[in-house]
Amino acid sequence: TAPSEPTITFVEDTNPKDGKLNKAENSSDSDNANTTAKISIPTDAVVGDVIKYTVNGGAEESHTITNADKTAGHVEIKVPVTDGQTSSVTAKIVDQAGNASKEVSGSIDVDTTAPKVEVDQVTPVDTNNPADGNPDKGIVKGHSDEPNAPVVVTDKDGKTIGTGTTDDKGNFEITTDP
Repeated sequence: TAPSEPTITFVEDTNPKDGKLNKAENSSDSDNANTTAKISIPTDAVVGDVIKYTVNGGAEESHTITNADKTAGHVEIKVPVTDGQTSSVTAKIVDQAGNASKEVSGSIDVDTTAPKVEVDQVTPVDTNNPADGNPDKGIVKGHSDEPNAPVVVTDKDGKTIGTGTTDDKGNFEITTDP
């Protein structure tokens, strides 16, 4: 009988855990060229069984499960990362009789470059009637090189005064609080 399949998790994908590796996450261990993937060892796999895995579509590698691996419940492998690319891992467990689990895969999108944002126009809006010369809100228009991304507008003290999302072309228009 083939062993159960393992699972693959990316250790640094934590804030948020979203399948994307940002700069802060990737910098958490001071190795910016790699991230760590955990390949779980299913409970029905035993010492001496083999984890066969690939990294980024490369050659299949083998790791024989040790007592320490079984106790830890996983093995960790280094996965090279490149900004703007997807890094991937495949894995399966092969028992000593040659039965192989289902192959599983995991991937993470690497985005370690901050988006470029340009503010095109800031329009103060005075809603008082008659106008008193003090704007009650503002409208901030601009664009970013990241479509469908969150935008946060802050005041000079860093307080959030407006939020929104870029459209599918990276444009945004956000109405701010007073």
